[in-house]
Amino acid sequence: MEKSVEKNYKRVERKAYIALWVIVLLIPLVEVTYEYLNGTDGVFETGSLLKTWLYMLPFMALFWVHELLLLPLLMRRKGLKALYVALTVAAIAATVVVLEAPHKSHRKKEDATLREVVVTNVETGEEMKRFTTRGHKRPKFNMFMFTNVMFALFTVSVNIMTSLYFRGLSNRRRIESLEAENTSARLQYLKYQVNPHFFMNTLNNIHALIDIDANRAREVVIDLSKMMRYVLYDIDKDEVTLKQEVDFLSNYISLMRIRLTDNVKIQVAMPQGRDDVKLPPLLFIPFVENIFKHGVSYREPSVIDISLTVDDANGQVTFQSINSNHSHKTGDKHHGIGIENLRRRLDLLYGDRYTMAVNDRGATFESCLTIPVVCGNGKEIAKE
Repeated sequence: MEKSVEKNYKRVERKAYIALWVIVLLIPLVEVTYEYLNGTDGVFETGSLLKTWLYMLPFMALFWVHELLLLPLLMRRKGLKALYVALTVAAIAATVVVLEAPHKSHRKKEDATLREVVVTNVETGEEMKRFTTRGHKRPKFNMFMFTNVMFALFTVSVNIMTSLYFRGLSNRRRIESLEAENTSARLQYLKYQVNPHFFMNTLNNIHALIDIDANRAREVVIDLSKMMRYVLYDIDKDEVTLKQEVDFLSNYISLMRIRLTDNVKIQVAMPQGRDDVKLPPLLFIPFVENIFKHGVSYREPSVIDISLTVDDANGQVTFQSINSNHSHKTGDKHHGIGIENLRRRLDLLYGDRYTMAVNDRGATFESCLTIPVVCGNGKEIAKE
């Protein structure tokens, strides 16, 4: 969704560029037509019009080369700025050379023309001296080249400023969407946690445990209270620590284990105590929800394998899960809604800086999510 919005802004931006160049090309046509209709010129100056258009053609080529090839280098993350500057200077130099070549050739031809000079007496008007000269002395400062360089810089600057303007519009839309999505996600998970069905199953499990194992029942109550506290209070924050997220997932899995039999094999591997890693809350729970909703069967053997790893070298957190797939037997076709909502949220949070793969292998269901890590000082660790 977010990527389609950015593409729409880019299409509008390109249409604005096309309209701008159409107007620029129409200006000399309007001028020539006005002079002809006004009687200033006796003939319609087609040659002059074509000459003006040919003069503007290299600047148009520079503009589109900069827009399509060079500007993306500038808009990327750091590391390509020097390459952008070097290529842009080269493109401007090439444009100036293309414009200067015919002008220089015309100037040489003009200088090569023999001209007759007659010197006369001012008072009598008599001819005093007659000689021929080849051209005239040119000034050292090349005004034509200077004008072309300035216009080339202006062309590139207009492209950059317009692109930044549309990029700002896209970012503002992205921030608004992110705020709305976060609010929606918080309400969604809040509603999920107070769902009577969830409470009914958990409380029934606790009730059954009271007579069997009172100590275990007290532990389950504590796990439930911790999970509810996290959802009710901590998800209002933009970021939580990885430890908080791991504790929440562990409590959720612990509550779900109560109602499972030995027919379900569960393996969980998650880091503990990582307060130095921060990330948005509730990014992994949609996967875990689906695992216990569609990966557990009371009649057939089921396998659940969940892992959460931190790659400090590359600055990434990766969630992986493999579970038995029983959804095709129940005919449930709506279990992907939570994942799609998560994908939209990730688009808003990270753009193209995350990877997510969800694969239905038939007998098993595999998920993998990798996101950039945010360290304790608030700076994102991202491999360039």
